[in-house]
Amino acid sequence: MINTLSLEQAIEKCPALVATKPSDRASSKYSFIRTVDILEKAVDSGWVIQDVRQAGPRETAQHSVTLFHSSQLEEGISQKEGYPQMRIINSHDLTKRFNYLLGYWKLACSNGLLVPNGICSSINSVHRFSDDMKVQLEIAMNAALENFGKITGAIETFKQRILSQEEKNMLARFAHYIRFRYRMTQPKKFNTNELLAPRRDVDKSDDLWSVFNVIQENMTHGGAGIGKGITRFQDDIRFNQELWMGVSKAVDHRGMNLNKTLKDLFQKKERNSSN
Repeated sequence: MINTLSLEQAIEKCPALVATKPSDRASSKYSFIRTVDILEKAVDSGWVIQDVRQAGPRETAQHSVTLFHSSQLEEGISQKEGYPQMRIINSHDLTKRFNYLLGYWKLACSNGLLVPNGICSSINSVHRFSDDMKVQLEIAMNAALENFGKITGAIETFKQRILSQEEKNMLARFAHYIRFRYRMTQPKKFNTNELLAPRRDVDKSDDLWSVFNVIQENMTHGGAGIGKGITRFQDDIRFNQELWMGVSKAVDHRGMNLNKTLKDLFQKKERNSSN
């Protein structure tokens, strides 16, 4: 069973949803958008709140809301591998633009797999909204339902791609790099076999979708020779999007060509240090 939150429960868990004003650092050009106003419209349109998270105690803090659409929950859980999801990100302290992301929530491991904005339409706007921006956001959230098909279609393509052992190692190394890419130095102890070790029998396969899920779960949950998992939702979002981007390259690129393609995703100054 998927646990959901009422709007009142979400507010209790994440007070930033009902902030009444932005940070004192905001300029007069900053248009304040209460996240709860967007959520009220979303709930009225059939969206269900699955989780909320807040970065820090201040009511202006960056926060995240994960939603499903009720139409995606009509089939029994036993008939589905997972569900498309939408995540809304907002802040009132000038640290994050208002935006929403589409992804996929896999039931077996309760992992949220977020895809880059390029796979679907997205809203990523500064807080200088026009008067009808709330209406535009409501329309965009409803349009997200149509884009869910692109995600499930990509997953089916992943399932058809069989990886060699070296290709799996390439993706493991790529995942390890992007997980720690903003640290001054990356952890030296790293074993690709541990990162590629499935936690469930269902993931014991060489197809791209299974390998993606194994790497993603081991990295985000921790262990597997990489220490603790990802705890900050900001890091979780960045890592998931970048991992999806890298794994997507394995659909059309093979062998050493895949390795080069993954390295080309890095910024130029990063590529030099990762060779």
